[in-house]
Amino acid sequence: PEELAILAEDEDSGVRYSVAANRHTPLDVQLLLAEDPEPIVRSGIALTIMYNPRTGKFERTLTERIGLRLADDDKPLVRLALSSNRYLPDSVYDALAGDGDPLIRQQLAENLQTPKAVLEKLVQDRDEKVQVTALKHRNLPSVWLVQMSEDHSPLIRHAICENINTSMNTLDKLAADLDADVRQAVARHPKTKTKTLRRLVGDAEQKVVLAVAKHPQADRDILLRLSRFEQEVAIRQIARDRLVPLLKGEIREDVLERWNAQ
Repeated sequence: PEELAILAEDEDSGVRYSVAANRHTPLDVQLLLAEDPEPIVRSGIALTIMYNPRTGKFERTLTERIGLRLADDDKPLVRLALSSNRYLPDSVYDALAGDGDPLIRQQLAENLQTPKAVLEKLVQDRDEKVQVTALKHRNLPSVWLVQMSEDHSPLIRHAICENINTSMNTLDKLAADLDADVRQAVARHPKTKTKTLRRLVGDAEQKVVLAVAKHPQADRDILLRLSRFEQEVAIRQIARDRLVPLLKGEIREDVLERWNAQ
């Protein structure tokens, strides 16, 4: 700690950045570097400050103060680094959700530790890219996935189909979407029901049918139908390749049944 404190005052900004980016740098030194004149140094602190709810009140308060100071930094580089940090108090995430730069809000929407309350703000953001990113987040309350499945933007509806928590009912509804990319996303979603896949087998877009052919829930009937698909060789081949182990298993079971019957 003593050596890090000395290096934190080095004339070389690269050295100071290395101290700032070191997770073992003491909190009092981090506080000093959070006020460094070089944005790159402050970004190092933004990346590494760690809020721990189990520490004492003084440490928590100081860490939160550093985070809020960096969230208000005039350099986007610093705020962008902070938005990717997964160890911040909720108040700092909330402050970043109101940032004027959409790239920072989008980065915040990608952060796996962004709280639900903040994601609910981001999903209503004025920038569609931020909304799309928030809709893909695993922590987003499912009510938003249902509500925004009616949105006029195909990008929004497509993003909903990429969220692992999207319900089977919502996927079933979006399987009839007018946008082919949305239907393709439904055909790729791991939760999509076999019943829904059967509807998509007859889709006019080959990329949708190809996604159906690759889906783990595509059953024997779907694969048999696609094994005779005339418009695209790749779809036909994928279906046939997936049918081989299924048919071999059926033949094996049939042979065993006949053997046991003798």
